Amino acid sequence: MKRFASCLLLLLPFWCTGQSLSLDDCYQLARKNFPTIKKQELLRQSARYSIENAGRSWLPQLSVSGQATYQTDVTRIPIAMPGVPELSKDQYRLQGEVTQTLYDGGISKNQKALLKTGEALQLQQIEVSFQSVKERVAQLFFSILLLDAQLKQQEIYTASIASSLEKATAAEKNGTVAQSSVTELKAELIKADMSTAEIRSDQKAVREILALVIGAPVTGALIPPAPQTAVPDLHRPELQLFELQKKNVGLQEKALITGWTPKIAAFVQAGYGRPALNVLNNAFDAFAVGGIRLSFPLGSLYTYQNNKKILELNRSELDADKETFILNTKTALAKEANAIEKYAQLLQQDDALIALRTQITRSALAQLENGVITTHEYITQLNTEHLAKQIKNLHQVQLLNAQVTYQTISGH
Repeated sequence: MKRFASCLLLLLPFWCTGQSLSLDDCYQLARKNFPTIKKQELLRQSARYSIENAGRSWLPQLSVSGQATYQTDVTRIPIAMPGVPELSKDQYRLQGEVTQTLYDGGISKNQKALLKTGEALQLQQIEVSFQSVKERVAQLFFSILLLDAQLKQQEIYTASIASSLEKATAAEKNGTVAQSSVTELKAELIKADMSTAEIRSDQKAVREILALVIGAPVTGALIPPAPQTAVPDLHRPELQLFELQKKNVGLQEKALITGWTPKIAAFVQAGYGRPALNVLNNAFDAFAVGGIRLSFPLGSLYTYQNNKKILELNRSELDADKETFILNTKTALAKEANAIEKYAQLLQQDDALIALRTQITRSALAQLENGVITTHEYITQLNTEHLAKQIKNLHQVQLLNAQVTYQTISGH
């Protein structure tokens, strides 16, 4: 309930007020809403229990065993001795043993390290998988920004058509403008309204998709990110994943060594049976034995060299995968760097082009009002100016998108 309440308090401002969202806000909300992220706490708890179990191997180990046997012969003394009974062929034993590890060759320590590295690997794999979510969020975010800019420009264009229509209607009443000009402007206004409706529909659809990804309604304005400077160094989560994988291989190599190192343990056996420790006593009796046990498992030496070579090959594969990833990432960064440079240059040209197109449109409007050109010719010039402004909007969003994509690819 506490976690639910904290999440509710986090999302409440967005639901209640339609608060503006930045790209970082969307990243944070998407992370909280990402189902795989919710596995992190479960992985931590599971690893904690496993590490505790590994540590309990140092606790005294208790085992209980029992047996009842019948044998075809028993130990006999060839000389008859008074007071020494003949042993029974049916024998019984119930015993318990307590073993305390004194030295395990580093198995427990290495097992804990492997468990911790395994936990870190799984958590890091989740971070890697979240990269695709960030890319998806950024794509939707900039699509909305572009649609917002297009809608704003479309509304300006529609207002220009409506203003021209109003003037043409008044001029028609005075007999200075033909009815065909008014009709053409009405048709262009309907066309502009249809474009506006189409943009609004696309805008609504993309906002709903982004809302599903981040788990919160996207009803307010989106705050464009500030222009960002490209940083070439890499901080991708995949690089840390490679390092953890190599660390895991190193721990596996240590495990190969601990597999054949000697182990020392103290033990105490106690039980009840017939015969007990004195094999010449045929009566049921209690017994106890204590001591130190040394074990030296050498069977793993048969496969040690081959297993070590396999791990060396795994390390080489990881190095090759890391080099391939870095090469592909640097290639993607070079592509985005060229895109940033391209859109920056295009925006400079857009400003010059729009200034000229605006001047041409104003001249065309004056010519239309003086009857020098037709309404169709004026609309053509107005559309050309409108298209130039829409292209500038596109280039602005593409520049920001390229800058953010560059940062995302580099891991910043």
